[in-house]
Amino acid sequence: MENHVDEIKPKAEIEEYIEDGQSRNDVEFKKKEAQLRRKLDLYIAPVMMLLMLISYLDRGNIGFAATQGMSDDIGLKGNQLNTAVSIFYIFYVLAEFPTSIFVKRLQFNRVIPVITFCWGLVCLCMGFIQNFAGLCVCRLLLGFFEGCLFPSMTLLLANWYKREELAQRISYLFIASALSGAFGGLIAFGILYMDGVADYPGWRWLYILEGLITLVWAAMCVFLVPKNYQTAYFLDDKDKKIMAVRAEMSESYSGGDGHYKMKDVKLAWKDIKTWLHGFSQIAVVTILYGFGTFLPIILKNGFNYSTKQAQYLVIPVNLWGAIVYAVGAVISDKYHKRFMVMVVCAPIGIAGYAILLTTVPVGVQYFATYLIATACFLCTGGNIAWLSGNVAPDGKRAASLGTQLTLTNIGGIISGQIYASNSAPEFTLGHSWSLGSLSFAFIVFNILRIIYKRREAWKERARAEGIVVPPEEFTDHANPPLENKTLFQSFEWYLPAPSTTHSHPSSSHYSLLTILLPHLSALGISHIWLPPGCKATSVHDNGYGIYDLWDLGEFDAKKNGKGVRTKWGSREELEEFCAKAREYGIGVLWDAVLNHKAAADGKEASWGVKVDSNDRTKHISKPYELETWTKFTFPGRGTKHSEMKYDWTHFSGVDYDSRKKEHGVFKFVGHGKRSEWASDVSKELGNYDYLMFADLDHSHPSVRSDILRWGSWISSTLNLSGMRLDAIKHYSLSFLADFLSHLDANAPKGKEMFFVGEYWDTDSETLERIIKQFHGRLNLFDVQLVYTFCDFSKDRKWDLRTVFDGSLVQKNPAHAVTFVANHDTQETQSLAAPVDEWFIPLAYCLILLRDNGGTPCVFWGDIFGNHGPRPRLPACGGKLARLIAARKHFAYGPQRDYLDEEDCIGWTRLGRKSKSSGAGLAVILTNSWDRKYKKMFVGHRHAGEKWRDVLGWEDREVTIDSRGFGIFPVGHRSAGVWTDEKSPDFEKVSTFTFPRMGNTASRVPSSSG
Repeated sequence: MENHVDEIKPKAEIEEYIEDGQSRNDVEFKKKEAQLRRKLDLYIAPVMMLLMLISYLDRGNIGFAATQGMSDDIGLKGNQLNTAVSIFYIFYVLAEFPTSIFVKRLQFNRVIPVITFCWGLVCLCMGFIQNFAGLCVCRLLLGFFEGCLFPSMTLLLANWYKREELAQRISYLFIASALSGAFGGLIAFGILYMDGVADYPGWRWLYILEGLITLVWAAMCVFLVPKNYQTAYFLDDKDKKIMAVRAEMSESYSGGDGHYKMKDVKLAWKDIKTWLHGFSQIAVVTILYGFGTFLPIILKNGFNYSTKQAQYLVIPVNLWGAIVYAVGAVISDKYHKRFMVMVVCAPIGIAGYAILLTTVPVGVQYFATYLIATACFLCTGGNIAWLSGNVAPDGKRAASLGTQLTLTNIGGIISGQIYASNSAPEFTLGHSWSLGSLSFAFIVFNILRIIYKRREAWKERARAEGIVVPPEEFTDHANPPLENKTLFQSFEWYLPAPSTTHSHPSSSHYSLLTILLPHLSALGISHIWLPPGCKATSVHDNGYGIYDLWDLGEFDAKKNGKGVRTKWGSREELEEFCAKAREYGIGVLWDAVLNHKAAADGKEASWGVKVDSNDRTKHISKPYELETWTKFTFPGRGTKHSEMKYDWTHFSGVDYDSRKKEHGVFKFVGHGKRSEWASDVSKELGNYDYLMFADLDHSHPSVRSDILRWGSWISSTLNLSGMRLDAIKHYSLSFLADFLSHLDANAPKGKEMFFVGEYWDTDSETLERIIKQFHGRLNLFDVQLVYTFCDFSKDRKWDLRTVFDGSLVQKNPAHAVTFVANHDTQETQSLAAPVDEWFIPLAYCLILLRDNGGTPCVFWGDIFGNHGPRPRLPACGGKLARLIAARKHFAYGPQRDYLDEEDCIGWTRLGRKSKSSGAGLAVILTNSWDRKYKKMFVGHRHAGEKWRDVLGWEDREVTIDSRGFGIFPVGHRSAGVWTDEKSPDFEKVSTFTFPRMGNTASRVPSSSG
């Protein structure tokens, strides 16, 4: 992955790209981007279209040459012409796949002109062939070089256009291919008048002149095809800056991620959609290539037109096909109804072939060619676009399309054999085969439509049941998950360190969590986020001052007798917890601290420069010798698990020079180290690579190798379900991408790891760009939302209807992890954003009980209370567990919002039959000092039911009227969560409590709930 966040410009920087004097906002940026896109359509798309048009001219001119006497002049016999047509596609297939692999490693501005020159030269040489052998050699070379073209063009377009813009531009290529038939006929008709010039027949001049045209265009491509946007002749500086932003906003610029892996191929090949689209593509391409190549021959030998007539009558047929394709592409893109366009056009083409197989006047037969043109172009291009829009994730999509394109050219091989010369004038085999192929494709299209309609039904069912499923899961999975996902952060910053004697089985935090597992499972917790349990600076360190990734509480780290366990417990207790969690069906997430190391084993001489703490890109000293705590030998662990020892060359910087006894930020230089910080990090403080302690250099091969090996080791040792990744704005995102890919590759077959990153930034657009950069494999915490909760809790004047404005969950619920508090936002922390206690129930209702609310993360301190300098009792009066349980049992089904008041909002969930007999729920929130009421619809089937508040804050019941409405009350600055009091799960939800933990009360401030 080559994308770097240093090119993902924050909003302030994007605004700089707008010309002075204009409104500096995102609307203006989008206008500028639209202007840039039009410029690309003027300079890039036409070049690619002309390349496509010329390539189709040069491959299809064999049909025109045959009508002008080529077969007789070079002595072709029997089906040798058909063999020459087919051999082109054999080598086309052989060239296409390796080109798609290697072309990205080369420069497009060199590859494309060279490819074009080579096939132009071959086309020119075809004007001088003397026999069948020469024709075959030229055709196979032509197939090989043209096979290199299409993947080169599509990858070039992907480097200039964003993914959502790409489909339309690729459709231009198919329009060009359709137009090639019209231009080919026009050129062939004109060249007929050169017959006999220099004693050459017209067909030789056809090859010579089209070859010369191709060679001239190849020379022009040297200047017209740009190397990249940085050197493009048609872009000014502002355009190039906007392209830099687009590069990081677009998944097309993701370096190595453009390639797919074997696991993606396996996924694609196991999906029946890949093969249905692929085999139907063979069918429609057989028609397209057969029709395009042999139409002049059919007109001459089948319809008894003269050579001249056959040449010019081809023109309007192909022009009609191009127009139909262009109109159909616009309609299908606008209305997203590719099936409807194809299923209408296919029968028209079938009718055309049926006419050709009957005895009717020639004029009617010629009309039938227009019917065929209506189908063949649109069904070919539409089928590719249809598959592309219905397969995910990206790797599988690439593999599926690669498979389809490979199968496509089998149709080209077949097309060369079905219109045998000796079958004229009826061409019964060709027309019958084409009729059968198009009928087969029509049937397969309808089968695919049934498959997709079933999938849409599954999607609607998932929505109706209130399940948040990422778009790629809607695409590729038949059945939605059965329960809502809920993440639990299992610690808070100020939890006391464990007893040194461990006299009680629950005095270890891991042991306490093990005891809580059955209750967390009953509550609906699907994943537990563990604290960073690697050995840190001391037994009092929460784990973020990390010393040794490989010590999980197994070794006396310093051999000083200060203990083996971490703050959270021993490795044995950790492994016992993870094993028990699996028994309860709860996934375990490890808190991975990969940014730095602390508590070194010794000092050493190093070499560095001091930088400005407020702008780390500015040096405020020359390089000089430092003395730094960067020697890590791990005396307690030795070489067990890992032989890696660290010295200063494995780090990028530190914050203390022992030689001068000076604090600051010092960047290491010299001794082969890179001269700058990592580039793909946050640009706060100039460059936010350095955060604290000894900052790891993730570009160092040994560091990368050690961390990657650790990742697969801890994942398999603890059978993890994923990781929470700490402080990812402070280290290379390209390394993080490699790390996640490594974990995915080493995960057990069929296991989907869940990754959530802590990128602390309130700009949700930045977070969304990072999610796109990781192709949806990385989820991010919704930082803006927690600050909004904090602000709303301080002032009751806020409009509750705007609570999600600017949040990540509003933009991308599938990859947002929402929370109300965590260890970083606790009071006295540097990122403190404490939500006032009265608002906490409202906030949890918003993240737990709404549809498309992201993945909620519940904080330990809100369930059990916080310690520390400003301790807090459990939130929601100890009843937060009831809200979590309500999510498990009731928060399903279609959602209806009631947003008629700014200080009182509500919504209902209509329930899922399989969950608590479809009880559903009604939620009402207010920040008003007045008591509020809201009439809300909960469903006709609930008429007559008595609903109660599961929180118990309202002692009255609400009767649902005959129309399915209830009038629900809520006290001032409070929340109400209502459901049927007779539902199977009402009692367990409304009375849920955690057990008291005996003498662990010092670790759990209040365990009731």
